[in-house]
Amino acid sequence: MAEPRPTTGWRVRLEHFATLAVIVALIAWAWDGTEFDPAQLGDSLPRLAEFFGRMVPPDLTVAETVALSTIETLQIALLGTAFSAVASLALGLLGAANLTPPWVHQPVKWLLGVLRGIPLLLLAAGGVSVLLMPVALAVSRLLERRADSFALDLTRNPAAFATAMRRLGTQNMAEERPSRLVRWLFYSHPPLEERIEQAAHWREGAGR
Repeated sequence: MAEPRPTTGWRVRLEHFATLAVIVALIAWAWDGTEFDPAQLGDSLPRLAEFFGRMVPPDLTVAETVALSTIETLQIALLGTAFSAVASLALGLLGAANLTPPWVHQPVKWLLGVLRGIPLLLLAAGGVSVLLMPVALAVSRLLERRADSFALDLTRNPAAFATAMRRLGTQNMAEERPSRLVRWLFYSHPPLEERIEQAAHWREGAGR
């Protein structure tokens, strides 16, 4: 006799539908926030091919420098680990109440408590830094716009300025029209298109 198939309650179906709706909403939010454009992505494929083409063949002239730097990094890591192990053992013995008098183990325990709190303090500082990073980047972009204006006023050559910006953008494979979210989170300088438009506006204002 066949076992009866379990029935799915309406609550389970509702939970599945709600989960799917949340996933779709998150994808739509990310799509809109990044201003994702498949056509623009296709236009950037030649630059991606150029970027990866620079890796072939690899530049072996720096192989020795890279190897020596890697070995030095491993040596530093080994010494740091060894010193940390010795220091941990010493502090553990000094902090043991059954091995040392109170005037020794109590300050050591206080020191160990402070050391345990350092990662939490660094985590909190990192969180504050992440939250304030968009503000710092916005200030940096404002200063860079003023620097561009000063350069245009000084040289009075917007065509050369625009050419230089395009050349820098090509060399650095800069995205000409990044999304608002990308500008807000990562850009310390105005985007390439904005800097070129600034030169065009300066030319119009100068009557040229």
